[in-house]
Amino acid sequence: MANTKGAADHPFDKATALPKTLREWRRANQIKISSAAEELEVSTSTWGHWETGARFPKGKKLLRLVDYTGIPLHQLICPNGEGCPQCNPQPAANGNGNGNGYKSVTKSRKTA
Repeated sequence: MANTKGAADHPFDKATALPKTLREWRRANQIKISSAAEELEVSTSTWGHWETGARFPKGKKLLRLVDYTGIPLHQLICPNGEGCPQCNPQPAANGNGNGNGYKSVTKSRKTA
């Protein structure tokens, strides 16, 4: 039987991760909904819908939300946030000497 584990098995739940994360971020930074909405150029009701899970930001608004809040995208959409092994797989140690476990990539230069 083929391995079918993938995105469908991931605990991805934008309806619960985003509202909780946004609300916690806004409260921790003592930012009013109206101020946050103005900063992202959306209505206060739109921001409120994001915090209640009634709506989800799409496209450029989602990217602007990531930039504005500084919250990584995976934290906004995955209820496990940074602790999720699928969002943040641990690199295998490969002894490449760069300390991060990933393969070093170098580009060769052609000289004239």
